Amino acid sequence: MTADTAPAASAPAEATRRLNLTREAFFDWYLPITAGLLPVFLVGMLASALANRLAFAGWCLVFGLLYTLWLRRGVERDWSSGRRIGGGLFLLALAWFAFAGLVVRHGEIFDLGFRAALPALYHPIFTHPATALATGGALAASALGVILRGSHRTESEESTR
Repeated sequence: MTADTAPAASAPAEATRRLNLTREAFFDWYLPITAGLLPVFLVGMLASALANRLAFAGWCLVFGLLYTLWLRRGVERDWSSGRRIGGGLFLLALAWFAFAGLVVRHGEIFDLGFRAALPALYHPIFTHPATALATGGALAASALGVILRGSHRTESEESTR
């Protein structure tokens, strides 16, 4: 190995170390942050553009911040993955319930904007508050399942000791 190739070979390893791109960091931080924020930001910004209302953009920013703070606290305090995931799902469920409230308040302009901007994709179910409520309900049920499974697993782990 020559002196010219040695720095190039260690550059990816150095970049990985600096960015903390480990398997643990990927599953504890990067994957949950992407999976939690991407749908909220896509829906919030799209709804804001279609309805021409900043309330939808504000919705995604507020819940994006809350979700990120929750996840950060969980990683810092080394919470179990069940507690982090269950709490994150619960926060996302609350976000979708709040989105349903926004759809109730701005539903007519949201529906008209959707029809005008994306007529080929339009279906009334996409702009109905019940869709957001059903999404929030599914997320809340998932959160409850993850939290109960995590607490059951913790009890069973304690009994084996």
